[in-house]
Amino acid sequence: MADNPPASLSDLQQHLSDVTENPNTKLDARLFDKVEAQLTEQNLPPLIPTLLPQLTSLLPVLQSPEPVTSLITTLLRPVPFTSCLTFTTPASLVEALHSPSPPVNILALSLLEKATVSPGDAAIVAGMKEVVSELVILWLCTPDTEVAEKAAGVLGNLLEVDCGTSDAGDIDVDMEDSGNSGGKNGRGQGLMWRRIFGDRDIYSLLFSICSLKTAGTGEGQQSKREKTLSQARLLGLLQRLAMLDFGAITHSHHADLEAPYGLQGDREGFLDFAAVHMVDTKDDVLMHMTLIDFFAELLKAVSFPDTSMSSSIASLSLSPSSSSSLDFLISRGLHDRTSSYYLDPTSANLDPLDVTFLSSRAATYLSVYATHYPNHLLTAVRTGSNAPVLDSILSRISGALAGRSPRQEAPSYDLHLLTCLPRATLLPRIPPNVSSLPRDLWKSSPVSLIPLKQASPEYLNTLATLFHGPSPATGEVITYPPPSSPEPQRPPILASEAAAARALYTLYLAKEPSLYRTLISYADVVALKETAVAALSLLSAIITANWEPLPHSVEESTPNSVTLPTEDQFISLLPPSAHQPPPPSGISTMLREPALGAVIPYLLAPAQSFSNLVGGRGDAESAAYKVAVAKFGAAKKLFDGLKQESSSEAAQLRPLFAERVARGPWASESRAGGHVATMEL
Repeated sequence: MADNPPASLSDLQQHLSDVTENPNTKLDARLFDKVEAQLTEQNLPPLIPTLLPQLTSLLPVLQSPEPVTSLITTLLRPVPFTSCLTFTTPASLVEALHSPSPPVNILALSLLEKATVSPGDAAIVAGMKEVVSELVILWLCTPDTEVAEKAAGVLGNLLEVDCGTSDAGDIDVDMEDSGNSGGKNGRGQGLMWRRIFGDRDIYSLLFSICSLKTAGTGEGQQSKREKTLSQARLLGLLQRLAMLDFGAITHSHHADLEAPYGLQGDREGFLDFAAVHMVDTKDDVLMHMTLIDFFAELLKAVSFPDTSMSSSIASLSLSPSSSSSLDFLISRGLHDRTSSYYLDPTSANLDPLDVTFLSSRAATYLSVYATHYPNHLLTAVRTGSNAPVLDSILSRISGALAGRSPRQEAPSYDLHLLTCLPRATLLPRIPPNVSSLPRDLWKSSPVSLIPLKQASPEYLNTLATLFHGPSPATGEVITYPPPSSPEPQRPPILASEAAAARALYTLYLAKEPSLYRTLISYADVVALKETAVAALSLLSAIITANWEPLPHSVEESTPNSVTLPTEDQFISLLPPSAHQPPPPSGISTMLREPALGAVIPYLLAPAQSFSNLVGGRGDAESAAYKVAVAKFGAAKKLFDGLKQESSSEAAQLRPLFAERVARGPWASESRAGGHVATMEL
């Protein structure tokens, strides 16, 4: 029968009796695993009333209870949270959370995790003050990383499922009889939030455990090193809480409890404690790094970009936009302080040692800022100097690229920041009311400083990002009420980005006319796998580029816009040797020189293979295979694009690439090279 008990159940029960009589008896882990493997949905329920009490009674006396806790977890897996409360009590949960044994902690957390599936169950947990208190202590203080991560997940999930529309600051901690009520429409009543922020005892725990002011000052207080772990865990959960209820962590809840930790009355909330007062930024550079990472995550967690943009594609119209998180960081001086570690590395106000560790973190922060708040970036000025923040960023990136020797590694953080800036800002600045433009104006852009002759995947991947343009998949603007026209309108910012991408590619090609032959030479060196794949990724990015033409006339510039050059101004920046006019798309680029004579034969030719070597052809982990797949991907993208082209050149190449794609990544028997030689190039 399917509901027959496990064959080894009697042996396990006898073993449990032996262990109960003599706790020093070694647990038979294999026997536990055997019974656990024999459990089914049919035979499991009858075992719970008899087997579970035996197992739980052993937990207080066992030194290594992993087999027992694992079996208990399996027994209770199909049991909902409310039913689990018939097998345990809040006092038992507190004892398990307080246990020094990580497996017992994990077991208790697994039970509480069941309450995260509904607001009603979370409300029941909110009514257990001692359980919530012990959960907070375990999360912040346990030395076991796995336990801390699971505790953070359980607490975060409880707060998420119980997050209601009411303000968590409306304190009401008399919740012992309100545990069975759930929120309307599946939303919670905010009882867990009130328990954490409204209960004075639990709220004060967050401060006393994480504040350095209490380090080693009393019984049970952690050392400074231990407190930094608690601080990092707190910052990790705050990122999530900011997304759920930013007001709850920025408003004061108990001013008398907050004041000893630096908070000033109703003007500051718990986020001020964590972001401003908690971390020792002067003497603890590692926690300062963690804090800057937290600021970057905070910008992403609460990001509400302004989508009301100009209808012109001639300029990247940028009205100032912000969010609660950015406003918070700016008002507390944290935005300027963090940015300064990248923008002012030689400032006398900064410790050179701190700059060494924090400059890259600050660059990452600015990358997030530029990605999520381009409108704000374009209008932002430096505090004290009124210099545009964008100009400072561009100058810093240009300095990092210009001052680098060929033997130095690529400045990865600077390059990442470069790719996060609006592409229109990377084009040469066009002076107003000028009849002719100097051809070396392109040198003012940091993109012109990216070296091609240095075989670096970072440089190639940066060019791929810049040249490809914005993703068409993000081009739809959702509005309410829906527009009467069924055709989705293209956001002007994406059209401007697409036009700027085309201009950047053309200007760079004019500077590096050997671009394609250099890329193919990199792709042919299979031993340098990362560089070869990056070169092929750049080819694929150009083939599938999302480009738009530049405007034909100059529109009036506004303080909140970056004006794109007109098509005529853009062409005047190109040297006489450049191929004019610039191609309108990536596919059309492949159908003209210099790409036609270099890229087409290369993509049609078979991939290199080393079948005579160990890890050669057919080995998915080999360098040759990965390069072959990348090359095949570029050929397939080109073939897909050729099917949309109506030119005679595309018609000639379509059957050749159809054959190439049909043969797969290796295409060892392809004779396409001979066909290409006969084409009129």
